[in-house]
Amino acid sequence: MSCPVINIDSILITNVFNKISPKILSPEKNSNFCSNNPKETGVILLNLRNLYKFSIEEISNKLTISSEEYRNLEKGYTNPSKDLSKRLYQLFEIV
Repeated sequence: MSCPVINIDSILITNVFNKISPKILSPEKNSNFCSNNPKETGVILLNLRNLYKFSIEEISNKLTISSEEYRNLEKGYTNPSKDLSKRLYQLFEIV
């Protein structure tokens, strides 16, 4: 898998991605979104959701999962599946 490319078009997005990009671009990244640690993934998802100004309902609809399932991801209770990780990369334009 090649390294993801991040589309950055504002200073705010640049600042947020500079903080999370080491996790996203890590060579140890596998099929999970950004990290194998659910707590770290949850913090990244919360920051990205806030950056894109999505409500929990909006993002769960976009990902075709329940709001409760998304909340569990953001709280760090679970890690996203391989399929959900792909949808997260697409949603946040990390390709």
